[in-house]
Amino acid sequence: MALTHHLRTASFTQQRRLKRCARSARAHSSPRAADEASFTLYGCPGSRTQIVEWACLEFALPFDTKTLSRADMQSEAYREIHPWGKIPAATIGGNAPLFESGALVMYVGDKAQLMKTPEERGIHAAWSMWANATFWPAMETRDRASKLQQLLPPLETRLSEHDYLVGDEIGVADVTVAAYLFYGQLFFGIQYDAFPGVKKYVERIAARPHFRATVAGG
Repeated sequence: MALTHHLRTASFTQQRRLKRCARSARAHSSPRAADEASFTLYGCPGSRTQIVEWACLEFALPFDTKTLSRADMQSEAYREIHPWGKIPAATIGGNAPLFESGALVMYVGDKAQLMKTPEERGIHAAWSMWANATFWPAMETRDRASKLQQLLPPLETRLSEHDYLVGDEIGVADVTVAAYLFYGQLFFGIQYDAFPGVKKYVERIAARPHFRATVAGG
C-alpha cells in the first residue's frame, strides 16, 4: 500500500503548526538566503511532502508550500513541474523543477551547506537512497518482520555508538531514514525493542519540534 494512502488523514492542526514554523524559519534565515531563488514546494498534507518540509525547517531554508488537489496534480500545468503528476515537487526560481522527495531533501542539504565534500555527500545520499529504495519497500510487504531482522543490524551498529547517522549533528541522512522508521511504527506497528540503538534514535528524533510539526503531524 502506498505511503500517501497511509498519510491521508493529516489534521488542520498540523497545517497550522507547519505555517507557524515556516514563518519562524523565514524570520531566522540570513539576508543572503532571502535574496536567493525562492523554493516553492508542491504537495499536500499526508504525503512525503512533510519529509521535505521538515528538512526545510530543520536546516532553515525559507520555503513556500502550494497545496495541490488531485485535479491539480493531473493538470497539464503541473506536469510541467512533475512529468508524472506526483508529489512532492519543487520549483527554484527560474531553474528546472525538481521532484522525488529524496532528491528534494538532498537539495535542501546542499543549500544549507551541510555536506562539505563529495564523499560526505555520498554517505548521506547512500543512507537516503537506502531508506527510499530498500527499507520502505520492504516495510510494505507481508514479511516485513523477517526483513527487519536483515535490514536493521547495520543501522543498530551505527546508532548504538552515535546519535546520528553521519557526524555528530542531525543531517540529510537522518531526515530520510528517521521519517521512514517513524512511518514503520505509525502504520505497521513496528517495534524496535530488539534494536535499542534504533529505538532511542527514533525517540530522540521524534522529540524535535520541527519533526513534530511536519512528519509526526501528518
